[in-house]
Amino acid sequence: MPAESLLDIDLAYGRQGLRISLPADRTTGRPAHVVTALCRPGDDGPVLARLLAETGSLGARRHHVRRQTLPRRETEVTVEGHRIRVKVGPHRAKPEHDDVAAAAAATGLPARVVAEQALRQLGPGPG
Repeated sequence: MPAESLLDIDLAYGRQGLRISLPADRTTGRPAHVVTALCRPGDDGPVLARLLAETGSLGARRHHVRRQTLPRRETEVTVEGHRIRVKVGPHRAKPEHDDVAAAAAATGLPARVVAEQALRQLGPGPG
């Protein structure tokens, strides 16, 4: 099973989350992979069908989960001339990864440095 096939599933369904964990053991003690896919409730059928088709697995477990979120707001800062969106919650602030990666690629700075500079512009405290 090519990893690219699983990445296509992730991208097709809004990048909710796809993770392949290694190693895992089957009940028989043989090695296996655990694939976890998070999707919106209406997408679970197509995602499951695609996972089964791409992996060749004979079955899958399905669990419904609820997501608990904290209040947050989004703000923007500029690092080296590049716009970085930052989510600010009650306990921390987090720069958007895609914005940080793009600024890092354009400036040659490490992504860690871009993220630190973005957070520094927010001042003390998470928000």
